[in-house]
Amino acid sequence: MSRVLLLGTLLLLAACAAAPAQIIPEDEPTGRLYVTSNDWHVLVAVARADVEPDLLPELADLPDPAYVAIGWGDGDYYPERDPPISLAIRAALLPSSAVIHFIPMADPPRTAAGLEVLAVEVSDAGLRAMLEAIDGAVSRDGAPRAGVVAPGLHPDSLFYPAEGSYHIFNTSNKWIARKLVAAGLPIRTWDVITAESLMRRLRPLPGVELSR
Repeated sequence: MSRVLLLGTLLLLAACAAAPAQIIPEDEPTGRLYVTSNDWHVLVAVARADVEPDLLPELADLPDPAYVAIGWGDGDYYPERDPPISLAIRAALLPSSAVIHFIPMADPPRTAAGLEVLAVEVSDAGLRAMLEAIDGAVSRDGAPRAGVVAPGLHPDSLFYPAEGSYHIFNTSNKWIARKLVAAGLPIRTWDVITAESLMRRLRPLPGVELSR
């Protein structure tokens, strides 16, 4: 077998290998997060009460929501309500600055027409670790709180500057996937690009169910 063929076979086997099951010890307190997909863009949502006071001070700018959904993306494309195709191409091909989107919600997200929502059980420690990772992704430049860079795409939602560069190999969906790994979910992230590629990894996991 040639080296190229052997390498290709090993990569294929790695891509097809099942991820280990999520295991939460029986005596471990658990929390819940939500992953939403509109087939294009994925968000993660948590109860506002689960965000401890030392994390995400920017949420004080929101109208005291019961839940908050969080997204990340290209700094030019993501905040635009009707972005031109040229922005989409540039966002995909050229590394660019990023923004983080905080969306207040009165209720937990539910699956509806055009929107799939998965409710995911994680340990309390995993939920805290994910929120710490998200907090660390807000670009504050040494200030106690980041400043708003643009109004959000939903009522009372806001955009803030974020760490990292957006490009086709570091999409918003891969960013969410990495935060879910921080929460303890045993999923691959290296080949996550589309929303569906992430949701497909989440659906079979223990503790994951459709939110209706």
